[in-house]
Amino acid sequence: MAANMKIPDEEKIRLARYIKAKVVEEGQTVKGVVAKMNEMYPDRKEYSPGTINQINAGNMPYWKVVRFAAALGYEIKWEKKKD
Repeated sequence: MAANMKIPDEEKIRLARYIKAKVVEEGQTVKGVVAKMNEMYPDRKEYSPGTINQINAGNMPYWKVVRFAAALGYEIKWEKKKD
């Protein structure tokens, strides 16, 4: 993303709350999800402080969102909108 493109604060807050709510719904913590990610994907070591910062900043890379969701027991799907 170009440096001059800023994510609206309300969107960052909404996304962070959504992700954190999913973590809580599953009875987990971000630290626990990151530990599970590291077990599932040993090719790259992740750290909970960095992941929390990415969640709050709304700038977690897509590949990490997919892995985070999988560690939480979810699957990211792209579905065509129905008009």
